[in-house]
Amino acid sequence: MYRLVSKLKVLKGSLKQLNREAFSNISSRTEEAREALRLVQNDLQLDPNNSELADLEKTSRRIFVDLR
Repeated sequence: MYRLVSKLKVLKGSLKQLNREAFSNISSRTEEAREALRLVQNDLQLDPNNSELADLEKTSRRIFVDLR
């Protein structure tokens, strides 16, 4: 039982750090990603043949979906 408790204590620190890095300010990061996606989509509407904007839109969409 002592081994299990010791291992869980070590794991707890790592999980706390992961939580801080991956999930802190998730609301603001989601809003920033949404705004970035909106701007790229607006630019893409003005220039639909621009392949760089299309790639950037795919990347921005993926980031936004991953955060949601």
